[in-house]
Amino acid sequence: MLKFMRKKKRSIVVWIIFSAIIAVFIFWGVGNFRIDKSGVVARVNSKVISAQEFTKAYQRQIDYYKKSIQGEISDEILEKLNLKQMTIEGLINRAILLEEAQKQNIKIKKEELQKTIQTIPAFQKNGIFDKEIYFKILSGMRMQPGEFEKAIEEEMMIERVQQKIVGSIDMSDSELMAEFKKENKRINLQYAIINSSPFEKGAAITDDEIKSYFEKNKDNFKMPDRIKIDYIASFVSDIKPKIKVSEDDVQSYYEKNIKAFERHKEVRARHILFRLQDGKDAAKKKAEDVLSLIKKGENFGELAKKYSNDPGSAKNGGDLGYFKSGMMVKSFEDAAFALKKGEVSGIIETEFGFHIIKAEDIQEAGLKPFNEVRREVTELLKTSHAIEKAKGLAEDIRKDIDSGKDLKDASASKGVRLKQTNYFSPGDRGEEIAMNDYINKTIFSLKKGETSHVLDGKDGYYIVRIVDKQESRFLTLEEALPDIKNILIKQKAVEKAKTKAQEFLREITLGKEDFVKKAQKDGYKTDETGMFGLEDGIIPKIIVNAAPDLFELTNNAPYYSKPVSSHGNTYVLKLKEVVEADAKGFEAKKEDIKNRLIGRKKQETFGKWLTDTRTKAKIQINKDAM
Repeated sequence: MLKFMRKKKRSIVVWIIFSAIIAVFIFWGVGNFRIDKSGVVARVNSKVISAQEFTKAYQRQIDYYKKSIQGEISDEILEKLNLKQMTIEGLINRAILLEEAQKQNIKIKKEELQKTIQTIPAFQKNGIFDKEIYFKILSGMRMQPGEFEKAIEEEMMIERVQQKIVGSIDMSDSELMAEFKKENKRINLQYAIINSSPFEKGAAITDDEIKSYFEKNKDNFKMPDRIKIDYIASFVSDIKPKIKVSEDDVQSYYEKNIKAFERHKEVRARHILFRLQDGKDAAKKKAEDVLSLIKKGENFGELAKKYSNDPGSAKNGGDLGYFKSGMMVKSFEDAAFALKKGEVSGIIETEFGFHIIKAEDIQEAGLKPFNEVRREVTELLKTSHAIEKAKGLAEDIRKDIDSGKDLKDASASKGVRLKQTNYFSPGDRGEEIAMNDYINKTIFSLKKGETSHVLDGKDGYYIVRIVDKQESRFLTLEEALPDIKNILIKQKAVEKAKTKAQEFLREITLGKEDFVKKAQKDGYKTDETGMFGLEDGIIPKIIVNAAPDLFELTNNAPYYSKPVSSHGNTYVLKLKEVVEADAKGFEAKKEDIKNRLIGRKKQETFGKWLTDTRTKAKIQINKDAM
């Protein structure tokens, strides 16, 4: 909870030119005026998707992802993203929609097209369309104005087709209320755990299964680049104990950096949070009841453990630790800083719900005295001097190498031991040199026999020589065999656990036995999730997505119809407790629910139309031309 309440001041660079361009050029691609007869990637009825058209759309997909991650994308990642297939699917869908627009005789007037382009914010300066900006952006996107305008025109046609397909959709108040109740209902589930581990011993794997799995999953069995290196390390921690710092140096640093030792007022507070999921009135009433218990002398920390809806602090009695001004949302912070030590607030409302706050301790603002920070400053100066010496030592060795010495002789002359690693890959963490991501990236770019410059690690300075380098390759069946066996054994064990879970579910559903007693008799542990709602997204403790139909369970039909699996275990679920939604909160959320449901229905309607139309269409894809 604390991490959500703290104000995070971050600089986020987001590549968004404008939504229309993203829609057209990332997901649909751009049509061509001339068909590249040198290659056809796909045919959709009478429409031809050329290799040139596909390549342009695919390259824009790659550019988009590069901008998103602010870096290069390897061929391996591109393959995993399946960008080529995504691109051709988008172009096929676009062709189908444009064909439908032609059938419905949908046309865009020139004035409409110009107005749409001129209202795109990215092309405006001080709210007015600017031609210079327009041409500059298109140039950066490798586009001609005519090509862009044609694509926008087609996008407008597609939007009108979509509007006609989904039509007008409305929702009744009863439908909205039903959705509100489902979204705001809270349930507690009992569950039986069918662990797959015991079934691993009896799992039999055949040679044919091993070969079949290997053939289907060869791409998953790839040996990454591996290197063996010689290196020297000039560690700060080795040098620091030898550094001496005088009292005068410490005093001088303190006086020159006096502002760094100013102490801001800090409050150590506990809180009890009451979220609004059961309605604002219900949450406030609960807060008032708990506040009355505090006033009667009950322990604040124990009440926080029992009643707080903040999972991050409740287990610690609501303790948020010390915080300064600017670290919490304003209303919470104002209330906390107004309290005296030991004092408890009234009920404070924030965007998270209602809070009761207790000030456990207060540290007033002021200057930290020299004696209080002497050790801190001493350590800081010793570390600073040690870093300088460690870097200087590594640079001296590098100078000797530049003068003709090899790494071994250069390090020996400075009394630094040369070390050698075993083979390791970029992701390995076994070798101490491989613990630093920056160094990892740098040394894997070196060739066999090359020596690096001085590398700045988190704990010191390194110089590395590549002894040997093994390029990445696919594993043979023999090399992959242990991993394949392990995977198949676990898969079979999980399937066996699922079968046992289905048997248990069938027996408990048909019989009248107590859930817990039946589970214990069959050798399965049981537990409860605790209360949760659809908005939580996952089933607590089981950590699997909370399906909407879980909230349709009733006391008369309490068993979930199918076991769920997570982290190698399979679970049989039973409704234990229900807290229905408070209808008082309906009106405040009604419009939001309506918009979401209409949007969902439109997506479903359009998705069904597109699937049906694609099924009827004559689609041919030439993967060799992609």
